[in-house]
Amino acid sequence: MTPRYLFLALLLIGGVLVTDTVWAQSSTEIQEWKTQCDKASAVGCFILGEMYYSGEGVKQDFFQAVFFYRKACNGGSAEGCVNLGVMYANGQGVTQDFVQAVDLYRCRMEEAAAQLKNSSLPCDRTLAISADRA
Repeated sequence: MTPRYLFLALLLIGGVLVTDTVWAQSSTEIQEWKTQCDKASAVGCFILGEMYYSGEGVKQDFFQAVFFYRKACNGGSAEGCVNLGVMYANGQGVTQDFVQAVDLYRCRMEEAAAQLKNSSLPCDRTLAISADRA
């Protein structure tokens, strides 16, 4: 499979940003997610990334979305990795970088394949993230 078709297949399989959910309605709830993220909660970081990406509850800020998606990805959130990959593919908040995007998608696909095989071998997210050129 050529890299172009691999990239398109990965986009179709897992590269869709989730932005339809309203995550927080008040500054208190936003602060609670930030506290959770600071305590290394991948879920809290992912939700903050979603909020900053979509502008729900906060001013839309792609740079902040990248920051929180990266923290979520490093914390074990496959969705954080995928959404960070989408941002790299689109050049939102980072320099457009298809290689980085594919690395992040590949990480998610390796995890999905391991789950299908009932394996507990996670993708090495630090390798995918450390190559950041933005």
